[in-house]
Amino acid sequence: PDDRAWVVDYCIAKSMEGTDHEADYRALHKDGNYVWIRDFVHVIRHADGRAESLLGFMFDISERKKTEEKLVVLQKELEELSFKDGLTGVSNRRMFDR
Repeated sequence: PDDRAWVVDYCIAKSMEGTDHEADYRALHKDGNYVWIRDFVHVIRHADGRAESLLGFMFDISERKKTEEKLVVLQKELEELSFKDGLTGVSNRRMFDR
């Protein structure tokens, strides 16, 4: 529900333009949990270029999103560690220069 408005607006606008598009968004599963969806849409055209129909594929990318979130946390932790001396825990030269 939180992603519905922008996803619908985006997909309708791109479809009306006749532009292939993709979007990542959350969808509420019937069990009450959210899943991440990657939605690919291809516009099929008449010979004269007018849009005839849409062909779409949806993939569950929840595991990928969880991995990406973990990566962000680990990158932040690594950056914090890079500014401290490993033995003393005191800020190092890198932190001083920053």
